[in-house]
Amino acid sequence: ILPILSIHIIIKMQINLYRDNEGYPHAECSSSLEILSWYLEEDIQSSVTSCNELIEIINNIQNGKESFWEGTGNAHTLTLTSNSATIVNEFMDNISPCEIPLDELKEVIVKWLNFIQKID
Repeated sequence: ILPILSIHIIIKMQINLYRDNEGYPHAECSSSLEILSWYLEEDIQSSVTSCNELIEIINNIQNGKESFWEGTGNAHTLTLTSNSATIVNEFMDNISPCEIPLDELKEVIVKWLNFIQKID
């Protein structure tokens, strides 16, 4: 039996990517995953390099080459293990960490990468 949290995450993992009037990329997730949106916008931003590095790190963890990775960006700390990704906001103590399955984070980063590379 899957924990209720995992079922909740799978059901809620919808993300809307768009650009504002000035062309900056934005992401919208459900309120329970809002910190993921902030991570994309504030830490990865429009960096193709950051996306590619994270995808490579996730691949290494999924392939067993690494078992753990942690990095702090502009506003969040991302912790990756073989099963999950945890995002912690470093400036807002009242915000609960976001934990999602590692493969779902990879999907989101790939979507973000494809989105930021697309020029309309």
